[in-house]
Amino acid sequence: MADASYDPTLKILTINLDSGVTTANTVVNAIRQAGGNVAQYFTGNFLVDLKSETAIQLERDASARLEDTALGGGLFGLGDLNRDGYADFAVSRLREDGGTASGAILIFYGSPGYAVGSDQAPVQDASSAADIVIRQYSATQGLGSVSIISDLQITAGDFNHDGKQDLVIGRPVTLQTTSLNLLPDPSEILSQDLRGHVYLFNSVLSLIESAPEGPASLELDRANIILEGEGSPQNNIYFLGLLLLLGDRE
Repeated sequence: MADASYDPTLKILTINLDSGVTTANTVVNAIRQAGGNVAQYFTGNFLVDLKSETAIQLERDASARLEDTALGGGLFGLGDLNRDGYADFAVSRLREDGGTASGAILIFYGSPGYAVGSDQAPVQDASSAADIVIRQYSATQGLGSVSIISDLQITAGDFNHDGKQDLVIGRPVTLQTTSLNLLPDPSEILSQDLRGHVYLFNSVLSLIESAPEGPASLELDRANIILEGEGSPQNNIYFLGLLLLLGDRE
């Protein structure tokens, strides 16, 4: 437990923190023991001098530690995607390929396993630990020696009010390259798409493909609705900078 002391002349309250925790009673008692007026102290201007503090360290204090190739492009809360009472989250990659960076977005279901423990959490391979892997290419198509560099964003909710969770993924830019670097040389760039896409999956859990071992999978081209940006404004319908593909409108 923390302890505190109060200098009534300088009106300085000093709190010595233990594990970053103190209580109101500790502070009030310190003022009273020093002869200070508690009510007057808290209604006037005062200075709190923290002698020490406990900082949260990522490696030491994390409840889970995940590592993988090009991981950490974005971290997104998805709510309770599978309706089990625990909040779920997703992590995106900055680069996806058919090897060690398979899957552009990794989804993790919440569980009691993330509770804080006394021991340092072991490092896990994110691709193996994920519950759902979302890919930007079909399994039959493959990638070969090509990498896809993109900045994917994801959110979830019941968008059509049917009681089931839906998923939306945004992909503003796509770059295909033969390089394994996030900043490839121009000579290594095969194609670049600046139009931007949004993918909507209705009742997403009904669309995923389970695997005998490892995470379930989902591919972007299985989306129920795809919104696509367009480079030319002629004869197109725009919605927030994206083009809804409606077919021939003539």
